[in-house]
Amino acid sequence: MRTLSMAVGLCLVVTYLPGCAMTSSEMRVGVRPAKAENCELQLVEATMGERGPGGTFGPGGTYEMIGTVSIEASSGSDPLSEEIRSLVRPRACAMGGDVISLEMSGQYTGSIRKGLMSMVWAKRNSAASAPKPF
Repeated sequence: MRTLSMAVGLCLVVTYLPGCAMTSSEMRVGVRPAKAENCELQLVEATMGERGPGGTFGPGGTYEMIGTVSIEASSGSDPLSEEIRSLVRPRACAMGGDVISLEMSGQYTGSIRKGLMSMVWAKRNSAASAPKPF
């Protein structure tokens, strides 16, 4: 049942910012209540060990992944710059996120673009993942 609800809750939204060198996209998994656009988020390093069984970000852990925010920016962009945070924060807050982990920061082949991806995590809540009438 959990897999089905995750599949139903999966959506991809792509946003192109006119007049801006950066583009962003987001992927949501599940449905969570949105938070204020400027909500407080924590930046963590979610290691592979922490994603395993019994880990903070693993099955049954304190947090569950609720989405990703991807930014395509100029090479050399700082993933923690205010400009990039201003793109990630409102999307992560709209997802209902509590924690962000930087997952990828790499050069696209044959381009001067840099891909930055942040995973969005929320505190695990059994009520949020329980089946609901549709």
